[in-house]
Amino acid sequence: MNGMPYVPPIAPHDTLIFQRTPEGPRVILRHNLGETAILFDPRHARHSPTGFEWGYGGSGPAELARYLTYGVARYLGISPDRWDLLDYQEVKWRFVARIPHHGGGFHASEIYKALGLSHYLDEPKW
Repeated sequence: MNGMPYVPPIAPHDTLIFQRTPEGPRVILRHNLGETAILFDPRHARHSPTGFEWGYGGSGPAELARYLTYGVARYLGISPDRWDLLDYQEVKWRFVARIPHHGGGFHASEIYKALGLSHYLDEPKW
């Protein structure tokens, strides 16, 4: 892998919107400052050279789960050299694989739960 992809920080109270567009799957992070697209960067692909997917347990969902896990790590202030200590495969199976094919909106708290980080869900929402 050539470095780490850029992923915006994902807070427990943020919302993730999964959409299917003519250009392909799209992920939007809705947070207190507005909206930010989570963009796939093929230069940093580990599982899927073609990008994100959801609704099953393949390589596209693994790539998406990795990005979502890295976003949580950024929010928590975990050093990038330690991001892979978080088990993004759990995020794939417990969250990404369960998103309906058509997509929808989901609370980022589901990612925290899949990573065993539920204790961060009780933090005050400023």
